[in-house]
Amino acid sequence: MTISFVQPNFRQGPGGIAAYLPYSVGILWSYALTNETIKNNLSLDKLVYKREPIEELAQHLSTNDVVAFSTYVWNRNYNFKLAQRVKELNPNVFVLFGGPEPPITNPNIFSDIMPFCDVIIKGEGEYIFTSLIEKWLNKENWSDIRGLLINQNGKCKDTSAGERINDLDSVPSPYLSGVFDSILPMEKEWNAVIETNRGCPYKCTFCDWGSLTYSKVRKFNLTRVFHEIEWMSENKIGYMDVADAN
Repeated sequence: MTISFVQPNFRQGPGGIAAYLPYSVGILWSYALTNETIKNNLSLDKLVYKREPIEELAQHLSTNDVVAFSTYVWNRNYNFKLAQRVKELNPNVFVLFGGPEPPITNPNIFSDIMPFCDVIIKGEGEYIFTSLIEKWLNKENWSDIRGLLINQNGKCKDTSAGERINDLDSVPSPYLSGVFDSILPMEKEWNAVIETNRGCPYKCTFCDWGSLTYSKVRKFNLTRVFHEIEWMSENKIGYMDVADAN
């Protein structure tokens, strides 16, 4: 069985030379591969990091078993149109969404806004995504996994808040684990995102940093962070964005 991830972004630098490595989906897949069921039964088909023609891309993605979308304001409309077309071409594709953009507080999210989506993952996705895909592969009931919005014939089932990741170093780095090795040759220069911690103790009204505001800060091991920076210096990374809240 195959899975593809979709996280397109704009380019950066003179002439738009640097493409963004799709960090959010990369770290999801990096952690998922620590699960033996997923590692042995699901293979990665495509990492979508740029806006490709929707019809052509949808035709390709519709041959997958699972397509997962990481969605924020810069790719919302593109992702919605692409996912809708994938579902039209093959209703059996398991379509997942995550990220800050899906309006998860709207009780009519599936009937009015995202009928093409099967499941939305709320909050930190690594643990939730892996649990969901493992049970889905084993044909087990996954509707009791916390941190999901489930499309039940247009009605939304909310399984409550998901578990916070306390040990961030249990999640392998997508840079150091080789997740991006297959797409590195595709561009002359890249922009990479790095995070040294997650969470923010404040709840500023103007802020839309993410879903972990007003929460305890968890830190990655600094040695890991240094190794990621060294990896970037050796692998065509011309720009680096720090995703920490503070």
